[in-house]
Amino acid sequence: MKIKSEMVSEVYKFTREFFITMLILYGIFKLLYWEIPTFYLFIASLLMAIITGVISDNRVKKVIVVIPAMFVVIIFIILILYFNINVFSFLGKAFFWNYEYVKGIKEFNLSYSMVTICILSVIIMQIIIRVEKNISSKFITAVILLIFMIICGMNNIQWSSVLTGIMLFYCFDIIVEAHLVKVGGTARYAEACLTPFIALAVFLAMCLPSDKEPIKWVWVNHTLNSISDNVQELVYNIDQMGNETKNEFDVKKAGFSDEGTSSFGKLIDGKERNMFFLSIKNGIGTGYLDGVILNTYTGSQWKKDEGDYDNYTEEYKMDLYEKLYNLYHTNLKQSPNEHFAENIHYEIKFDKLKTKTIFRPENSYDIDCGNEKNDFDVIGNNIYFPSKREKGYSYDVYAVVMNMNNAGLKQYLRGLNENGDYYKKIQDEKGNFEDSLFVEAIYPFKFKEDEINYITSDYFRQRLYERSKKIKEEYLQTSSTTPERVRKLAQEITKDCTNQYDKAEAICNYLKDNYAYTTKINQLPEGKDAVDNFLFEQKKGYCIYFASAMAIMCRYLDIPTRYVDGVALAYSDMDENWYKVKTKEAHAWTEIYIEGFGWIRMDPTPGYKDIENWKINGGNGEIYVDPTHNKLEDKFKISVQENEEQRSEENIFGTILLWLKYIFLGVTFSATLILLVIGMIIWNKKRIYKKSSNREKTFICMKKIMSNLEKQGYVLMEGETLKEFKERLENDKTFENIDIVKLLEWFQDIRYSSKVITEEDISWVEHFIAANRK
Repeated sequence: MKIKSEMVSEVYKFTREFFITMLILYGIFKLLYWEIPTFYLFIASLLMAIITGVISDNRVKKVIVVIPAMFVVIIFIILILYFNINVFSFLGKAFFWNYEYVKGIKEFNLSYSMVTICILSVIIMQIIIRVEKNISSKFITAVILLIFMIICGMNNIQWSSVLTGIMLFYCFDIIVEAHLVKVGGTARYAEACLTPFIALAVFLAMCLPSDKEPIKWVWVNHTLNSISDNVQELVYNIDQMGNETKNEFDVKKAGFSDEGTSSFGKLIDGKERNMFFLSIKNGIGTGYLDGVILNTYTGSQWKKDEGDYDNYTEEYKMDLYEKLYNLYHTNLKQSPNEHFAENIHYEIKFDKLKTKTIFRPENSYDIDCGNEKNDFDVIGNNIYFPSKREKGYSYDVYAVVMNMNNAGLKQYLRGLNENGDYYKKIQDEKGNFEDSLFVEAIYPFKFKEDEINYITSDYFRQRLYERSKKIKEEYLQTSSTTPERVRKLAQEITKDCTNQYDKAEAICNYLKDNYAYTTKINQLPEGKDAVDNFLFEQKKGYCIYFASAMAIMCRYLDIPTRYVDGVALAYSDMDENWYKVKTKEAHAWTEIYIEGFGWIRMDPTPGYKDIENWKINGGNGEIYVDPTHNKLEDKFKISVQENEEQRSEENIFGTILLWLKYIFLGVTFSATLILLVIGMIIWNKKRIYKKSSNREKTFICMKKIMSNLEKQGYVLMEGETLKEFKERLENDKTFENIDIVKLLEWFQDIRYSSKVITEEDISWVEHFIAANRK
């Protein structure tokens, strides 16, 4: 009967260890998005659990699993011999596949993944076996698994209903076992008798009607996001410490990281964290804000080379003034159905973002820092605060937005030649400015006559000529690492185009139509050029890849380009009069330079487009923003549905990895603190015991013995004497430890006497406690 009871107990214990091991494996592979069928996971985990049982120190368990283990080993040997498998070579390939698959180089391989399952099963099973020896560690394991499932629910990761049931069963089972131990059970898995009732309760709970969507845990999300923000802020401050050059805005800082590639990076932050607020004080909402403009491509990244620009007029104003000069010398007229230019005034207030970079719309002409009037530095095309600005700081920026889709303007751009002599000669004054685009663009400034005369003068033309030469020197640079096939592709795409504007537009449309948007990027192979790898190998990427590819291909066609890190505004989340600008709106695009007009933005990333609608509403002369354009959910739209789902999964994957890092740090810190406290308590008890007399040591030892008996279910009743307790143990047929009876009899003799307790007595008692420790 006793052997049968032990066998039932060990089978139950083995089953529970196996299922919890499989549950942990399932969670790991769910997190990594490994395409392993649950059935294969079950079989592999079961086989490894059986083999692991052979090396168990429990005699009954060995008897149970030895025959199945031998059968499994024989099957493995037969398969190895039949298929002539080199085991060591296969294991080596599996190891390297794991490394390359995690890095994103290799595709999923079921055979190699099964090796990983087997190895992890053995490791996790051994850990679980040790965890199962203590009720406290089992309880902690159950809590950690529950927290993990809650995090998955918060991020919309669905678990198999069967495995969810196993998780609930394990938690209920732990509660039952804890209760049995508390009321005096012997921790021999007596709760196995309650298994059918626990299973029934879990089954009924799973069968009850529920929402299709998982619990959102809104308050938990809010709390954790708050903690995460604070941790990220701390990490950011440490990263910025002592390095002022890092304090400029970078798309990588907002939502991207250099980890995983040698060039551009992977999207790791799917959270909608607020960088800053934007309030439209006047005009319309433009779609883009410039952050940092870069001009030098190294083959693996973009760098900033400020060059030697004229200090008389800030370079950023020259972008607008050049356009005004050229509009002055054209016959372009306003359209009766649409506007061409609009003066805008934005106020920007920082929130989570800390940076020196000043965000501004294109064609900016004034920046107002409030009490710090003109307290900023203009370095080439970029504008910086003297030091990093933080939450609460605000400034105002003014600009003129132009309708670059104006049909007359596009026709003008197509007519500009490419020989670079536009600014060499004096342009003819057109004379008739009535209803011209120049008048509409210049109107918001309310310039004085001498100011208008300056930006339309021949002296200003000469400055534009010198500036255009510098632009061609700096913004046609390419990297020696970029293969010739990139140039050939650019030439092939534009073979039917006759002007620079159409060539740039053809490349922009080609990238939008032929490459997929994704944030799951493979590692750039060492020595490879990032643009070449994107165009011919990877054929997918996010904004940095698209903007870089367009910039380099246009440069090969002698079209000056610059790379811009900034923000593509969504205007989707408003709080009172402030729009929230979030990390997911960080973006990168390309600007091309057409001599005879200036810098023109082109965005080759799929799903991005201009949001301004320049139509005149009902003839009342008001410009409005089409609310259906460029909404946040449309910005990242990819024509293929699978790509949309993939991006969603990647964001969730990145989010869970981020939270796992925080949880790991939190658990590690808490565990360390708890171990220190426990260590101090144990050290203090040993110190007190060491300084005690032999009689005091005897009482301390007897207290431990009585506590141990209580754990076994033998409790000293209220009002019961030690003698009566000893006699009760002697008469109890289930109690077999006669040495404890003798020890209690000895303790009773010395308890009320002045008998001297020797070192030999203490040694005997301590040895007895060590030998009978449960």
